[in-house]
Amino acid sequence: MGFWQRVQQLIIPCIGRSPQLQFPFLDSIVNFFGNSTAVSQTIALETAAVVQMTIDGVKRSAQQQVNRALKDHTRYYNNYKIYLLILMKKRPIQPNKSSS
Repeated sequence: MGFWQRVQQLIIPCIGRSPQLQFPFLDSIVNFFGNSTAVSQTIALETAAVVQMTIDGVKRSAQQQVNRALKDHTRYYNNYKIYLLILMKKRPIQPNKSSS
């Protein structure tokens, strides 16, 4: 396995298996460094580390947003249950009278 394939193997777990992220993004990085003879392995590894940190930051931010949305959803759902109980006490639900 070549150097660039090893770098690619390091980056793949960071971005997951999402085809939208993995192939265009990863291929462009690998092609850029693979075609440049002036880029040292140290610079390539440092760049891979920066990419990994950036993706980790995006993942953390997305997870925080999901957690916040779930928390808000639970809070609003509980509020709706309370309001529904109050309304049902004021006006009980009665079955429709059918004209049969």
